[in-house]
Amino acid sequence: MAAVTTVAMSSAASALTITNRTADCELGSGTSVTCGTDDRRDLSVVELGESVGNDFFSLGLGGTAEFEIAPNFTGPLTALEVTNGRERYYTETADVFGRNTSTGMFELLGSVSNTSAVSTINFAGSFDAIRFTDTTIVPGNRTGDGYDLAAFTVAAVPLPAGGLLLIGGLGALGVASRRRRKAA
Repeated sequence: MAAVTTVAMSSAASALTITNRTADCELGSGTSVTCGTDDRRDLSVVELGESVGNDFFSLGLGGTAEFEIAPNFTGPLTALEVTNGRERYYTETADVFGRNTSTGMFELLGSVSNTSAVSTINFAGSFDAIRFTDTTIVPGNRTGDGYDLAAFTVAAVPLPAGGLLLIGGLGALGVASRRRRKAA
């Protein structure tokens, strides 16, 4: 039985949005948002934020789901496993990758599983896409559909304090310039 998952990261000061979604539900199936006929294969049900309802996306054994997110995000990542504790059937796992904004390359951030209610991945940096890749190993002849994802949230990369000072300084220069023009 597959586990329903909500993935969450720390709250952000600015609103984040998913700008693009792609999936490869079975190895070699291509990249489409819908990877099957049932509701467990519709990537559009994955939400950025808290899960609404009981819908989730099944990665499929070896499958992936990738989300481009704006603005950039950072960690830590906390995965909340809604139906955890069912690992007696088999453990569903996924590696989580982030696309580094400096290099444009995906790097491993950590792994999540259904063995506990909460999995935390601590990481730092600036990322603009997140990818969940199923790494579930199903023993014997059992069938399985891999790691399931209902929702996730991410923390926006905060504007550095120096950036705020720069914006404030430029605003002050604009006000001073305007006052000089009026006085002249």
